[in-house]
This record gives sequence, structure tokens and C-alpha cells, in this order.
Amino acid sequence: MNLQRRQIPGLLVLFLLLFAYRFSFRDDFRTLEMIQITLSTLSDVIVITACVVTISAFQSRIQQRLSRTVSIFLAVGFGVFAYWLSVLLLIEAHRAIYLGTTGMTEQFKSIFNSLSYQVFDSYLVIAMGIIVLFAYRLYLQWVDQKKLTKEIEQERIQAELNFLKAQINPHFVFNTLNNVQFLIDESNHKARKLVQDFGDLLRYQLYETANKEVPVNQEINYLKQYIEIQKIRKEEGFQVFTQFDDFADVEIAPLLLIIPLENAFKYSPNSSEAYINVQLSYSTNGIRYTVENPVSTKKHSELTKGGLGIENLVKRLDLMYGNRAEFALDISEKKATATLTIMHNDNEA
Repeated sequence: MNLQRRQIPGLLVLFLLLFAYRFSFRDDFRTLEMIQITLSTLSDVIVITACVVTISAFQSRIQQRLSRTVSIFLAVGFGVFAYWLSVLLLIEAHRAIYLGTTGMTEQFKSIFNSLSYQVFDSYLVIAMGIIVLFAYRLYLQWVDQKKLTKEIEQERIQAELNFLKAQINPHFVFNTLNNVQFLIDESNHKARKLVQDFGDLLRYQLYETANKEVPVNQEINYLKQYIEIQKIRKEEGFQVFTQFDDFADVEIAPLLLIIPLENAFKYSPNSSEAYINVQLSYSTNGIRYTVENPVSTKKHSELTKGGLGIENLVKRLDLMYGNRAEFALDISEKKATATLTIMHNDNEA
């Protein structure tokens, strides 16, 4: 245990404890008692610190070179030797401090000269000091371990988020679309417009969602573009009803809202009577997002099994918001309703 700045609080605690112990004998002095008590306490701390540092250094060295059993045996033996050496050093230090002054009463001086008293006093002080310093070292190790665990968890969360986002960031598709657009005849404006709009969606995924959160209004624009593209492959008469509140200065994790909408288009029947109802509202409680659509009979069983998109959505919600976010997918025989809620953080409310 090398002496570091972060271990100074432990030494201060030890000094205060030993000072209180020494101060309890203040009635045995006539003069200069505070100076003697302070010097004695400093000598206690110095000797104890030297003892603990020496034992720790020796222990770490033999653990690297010898087997566990032998290292424990040698560490215990060296610890006992260092302990008694510290007792002798402390006795001599106290003699130099106390006997060099005239503040000690005759009665206490006779007791002080007793070797048994000196050994007991030094034994008690060093034992107390070793316990305090090693306990503080264990506390520092616990703090370090907790910090390391937190850092590892944050790295795991970030890695998983990057993995999940990578599944919906198709660089290859985006680059390929640019080539396809040039190959489409210029007279086919509808096809070229479709490719361009689809490229805009991918561009948003690739370049606008790098931050942890993005403005909700940007996500709404993304949803609107996606709806326009998907409506092209649906029957004429297929309707999408949208109701979006104004989300000025409100942010959300990117690409969460698109997944329920993708599911709605995927599992809705391709008929003129089909529809999708999308609502995104904002209140003092937080954000509420619902997507409702009829379910194609052929795809009903597939929807009930769930898919990768919903699985990723649930994982990202848990990683980003924890228990502040909820997602539910209610599936009946003819209709599916996806509901996503994100409650305000208590610190933001």
C-alpha cells in the first residue's frame, strides 16, 4: 500500500482517533501536555504507517514469486516481526518525547517507566492503527471496484447500443441506392423521387443519429418521409392517419419510433380498406406513442411471435431509459396496437 493523496483521509482519521486516546491521559501532565500529546500522536501515526506499508510491500513481492501457501506463511511471520519492531520503535519514540519534558507527574512517570505498560500501550496503539489503515484500504478497494464495475457496465451498454444501431445503419444500401438512382431513366421521375427519398431516410440514420438523443421533431419528419415511401406500395385508398404534438426542445433516443411503424406497414393487409393510425403526444407525464393497424390474416401468427425489430426496441429502451420506459404490443384477431411510453426523468420534471 503505497502512500497516495487519496489515503490522506485515512491517516487523518487515524490521527484523530489516537489523539483522542492520548488526550484521555491529559490529567497525568502538569505542563506542555498538548505539545506532548500531539507529538506522541504523530509518532504513533508515522510508526504505524511505516509498519503497514512495509508489510504490504513485502506481501505483494512474495505473492508474485512464491506459492500461495508459502507466501501466506512468510507474510504472517514477517508481519509479526514488523509488528514487534514497531512496538519497540514506538516505545523509544515515546520515551524521547515524554522524558525529555517536565510535564509528566511523578506517579505517571513511574507507571510510564514500566516496560509492561509501554508494551501494552504500544500494542494497543499499533493494533488500532493497523485495523484503521487496512480497513480504509479495503474501503478504497471497494470504491475502485464499484467504479470499475460502473465503467464496465457503461462500456457494455455503449457496445450493445452500437451493435443495435449498426443493424439499422445500412451503409452499403445507402451507397448502392446512389448508383441505382443514376441508372433510372430521367423520364421516370416517380422512381427517381422514391430512390431519393429513401436515400434521405438512410442519410438521416447514418449521419443525424450519432448523438445519444435527437430532437423529437426530427424523428417526426423521419416518420413522415417513411410513411410517404411506404404508401406507394399499398393499394389506392390505403390511409395513414397521423396526429403529432409539437415537441419543441424535447429530445429522444434516435430511431425508436420507427420500429412500431415498420411493423404496422409490414403486417397490415394490402387493401384499400386497411389503415394505420399513428399518434404521438406530449404531456407533463412524458411521451406517449401509439401505432394501431389491422392485421393481415396470413401474417397474424408471424406477428405474435415477435421479431428482431421489436426485440431490439425493447433492449434499447431498457438500456437508455430503464424503468422510465414501457412498450406493449396488444394483438387481437383483427387489430394490433403498439404503445410506447417514456416518462420524464425525476430530475427534469
